[in-house]
Amino acid sequence: MNRIMILCGVLLLIASAAVPSSGAAGVPALKIAVACDGETLEAQVVNKGARGRYLQFFDEKGDLLEVCENPYWEQVGSAGVSCADFIAEKGATVFVAGMVGSKMEEALDRNQITFKSFQGTVSEAVAFVMDS
Repeated sequence: MNRIMILCGVLLLIASAAVPSSGAAGVPALKIAVACDGETLEAQVVNKGARGRYLQFFDEKGDLLEVCENPYWEQVGSAGVSCADFIAEKGATVFVAGMVGSKMEEALDRNQITFKSFQGTVSEAVAFVMDS
């Protein structure tokens, strides 16, 4: 009896570890990254994505997860590629800014991150992504 209970417990642990936590059918859960000029929800989305001083990250419900300074916002060369890779490391699936350059666009595509062009506040940008 004890062996059966232990075996069932082990099988349950293995089965629960095999289930992807990202979403249905292996689809990654929505995580939004917004390039902006400040740390609040009223901050403005920046026109050039890689040049946003701050990046705000939101979950699939639109709840704020993290605000961090973009480590590449002042980088002279390859800022877009570096920023896209940084966003990917943070687990983002959608990136919001006014625009991105061609190299950043390629890096976002390579990292399977969808780009959404938007102008307005961070809170408006998150609502825009949630509604689309």
